[in-house]
Amino acid sequence: MKPLPDRPLVSIVIDTYYRPAMLRRAVEAVRNQTYDNLDIILVDNGSTPETKTVLAELEAADPRIQLVRFAENQFSWDDPHVTIRHCYNAGLAAAKGDLIFHQADDDWLAPDFFERMVALFRENPACTTAIGLSVGVRPDGSETSAAALNQRPRFMPGHEMALAVIDGKPVFGSPGFCFVMRRDVLEAAGGFHESFEQHLLYGVVAFGVTGYDSGAFMYWGYHEGQLNKALRKRGWVSLAYSRSLLEGFGLERRWADAFGAAAARKVTVFIETKAVRTAADVFAGNFAELRPASAWRAMRDSARYLGFWKALPGKLWAEKRLFAANLVRFAGLKPMLDRLRGRGV
Repeated sequence: MKPLPDRPLVSIVIDTYYRPAMLRRAVEAVRNQTYDNLDIILVDNGSTPETKTVLAELEAADPRIQLVRFAENQFSWDDPHVTIRHCYNAGLAAAKGDLIFHQADDDWLAPDFFERMVALFRENPACTTAIGLSVGVRPDGSETSAAALNQRPRFMPGHEMALAVIDGKPVFGSPGFCFVMRRDVLEAAGGFHESFEQHLLYGVVAFGVTGYDSGAFMYWGYHEGQLNKALRKRGWVSLAYSRSLLEGFGLERRWADAFGAAAARKVTVFIETKAVRTAADVFAGNFAELRPASAWRAMRDSARYLGFWKALPGKLWAEKRLFAANLVRFAGLKPMLDRLRGRGV
């Protein structure tokens, strides 16, 4: 592995569509980093006019910023991670950095984030990926920390961390999986994959030493525009992406070659099981919310897997109160029940 320069160039890829205020906050946080050897790639995903205005202003304000433009928005409800294949990798292709970092336009960084990340790579030349601590910010400004989910040393072999995650140990928890990665390592893993988080943890981070600095803060905000919430309401599940990672990317083979057949099989079973259990959870949630089309969509893509049916009863039972409340409301019985309980007029 080629040594990194003493002051490696860090490329930050941010794709955007319709959140101009959040985009400005994200980019200004990058521009104001204490580590300034940065290459800022803003991917215009067929954005709204208001967002294009902000993009133009940001590009004019800082020579480190370059735009990658798509004339049309790449997102599809039928294939929501198509933006990863197109936008993330277009940003990677345009990047000049030795280190690569992708972040969403609704996230932002503490001022010393990249200074701390680069320090990890300098301290340990074997380090191939690094990450800080995620901090969630609620609408009222209060914060939630993932510190309890990240009880691990400053450096550890990536495959050991991945296996510890499978075993349920509190060694890694980070919404968005915002790793800083050596460019050569990411490109050797095929760039950004549509099974984004699983690919990063099991296909990139696992094949090297990973660094962690609990004082490098990444902030993410709770808001109604979060894509994962919208996808859940539509009954979308990611089984096809998991299959693509296991079969097209050849994850089990790669793990077997590097860490042995037993470890490889453990990872494969975990990914398959998690995918179908998540599908059962999405079905149960939409069923309880009386969204039959969304529930059907989740089941349609999952029904052929035995694990889905094994997980489903428990998931449905967990949603029983929500289902009953929505059924009463839908049937128009709530006013009558309120009167019977002495709470009505």
